[in-house]
Parts: sequence; structure tokens; C-alpha cells
Amino acid sequence: MKKFLFTTYVIFLMALVPAVVFGYLHSNTGNQKANTETSKEVSNNQSEERSLQLVKTF
Repeated sequence: MKKFLFTTYVIFLMALVPAVVFGYLHSNTGNQKANTETSKEVSNNQSEERSLQLVKTF
């Protein structure tokens, strides 16, 4: 029984390892997004200034 389980395990690994490596290295060029950088616009709101002033007073 141990020989049968070992043989099954080895066959399973021989099939699984290349499948995982191929799946990891396979690249879908059609699904890639363009590299874009987003930035938050800076605005001087009175609410931000008041909260900073409030924090400074304490």
C-alpha cells in the first residue's frame, strides 16, 4: 500500500509542478492595464485650516 501511495504522490507532483510553473509564468498581454499614476489635488479648504488651528491651540 505504501508503494502505491508513493507512486501516486510522485505522479501527482510530476503533473502539478509544471502546471503551477506554467500558470505562474504565463502572461496575458491583453489584460494588462497601463501604468498610470494618480495624485490627489491639493486644495486649501477652510475646514482643514480650522482643524489645524484647533490642534495647534491645544
